[in-house]
Amino acid sequence: RLGKTYLGKEEIRKGAKAFFERFLDGRFENLKVVVAGDIGSFEWDFVATDASGKSVTTAGCDLLAFRGDKVVLKNAFRKVKS
Repeated sequence: RLGKTYLGKEEIRKGAKAFFERFLDGRFENLKVVVAGDIGSFEWDFVATDASGKSVTTAGCDLLAFRGDKVVLKNAFRKVKS
């Protein structure tokens, strides 16, 4: 399933809110952060309860680009288990 692009503060806030409303008990675990100059990465596990009540863990990462103290690009990737 493809992701969605959010541009601007308001769209980003709405997208984040919709995500966490979908996964009320969702939490990020095992966060590893690396920042080098104007690039950064977050590696994480997202743990939430699915519709059947089963705990599901999804591994993923975010790749970021910074300009000054602002994030100007964020790409998120997740590993889907088959």
